[in-house]
Amino acid sequence: MGTDLTSLIIEKYLYLYDLKGCQKFIINDGITTDYFLVEEVNGIINQLKFQVSRKKKEILAIGKSISILKNLDYYQYFICVNLPQIADNNPYKLEFQKLRILIIGAFSKLSKIITLSQDNLVEKWNKTSEILLGVVSNAVLSYRSNQSLKNVQEKKGQYLPLFEFLELDIKKIENALDCIYM
Repeated sequence: MGTDLTSLIIEKYLYLYDLKGCQKFIINDGITTDYFLVEEVNGIINQLKFQVSRKKKEILAIGKSISILKNLDYYQYFICVNLPQIADNNPYKLEFQKLRILIIGAFSKLSKIITLSQDNLVEKWNKTSEILLGVVSNAVLSYRSNQSLKNVQEKKGQYLPLFEFLELDIKKIENALDCIYM
């Protein structure tokens, strides 16, 4: 039996964050060139490689997906390079770790469903990932402006369903985080 997505992400990413180990997932953004490219990443994210103009004819919602991915990629990289400077007892560290796992899960999910070329699945991913993007951008904005985590934690109920959609086990993630930071 293979390892589940949550365990793979915990193993490959939870303990790895520093400037040298951080990477953006998107190689070609589909805007400056007509090709969109995300290389296969650690058996978690399947390669995404396609000509954007051609794929848009096949999957109408793909343009929005690319835009969401670009923003999520920016935030996962931001979180990765900033985690080492955040104290282990700072609540932002735990929250950012969870958000980073969700972002990696979002990349993984889209990399799997895009091969099915079903617009309805991509649209569902877009709606769910827009919620994730809102939560992440709110958390990063709060962090940058030295605000408390209160407004981020108030929205927690909003993003718990994201774990389910992305097939991530929140209990397993929280247990792993507790082992690191408690």
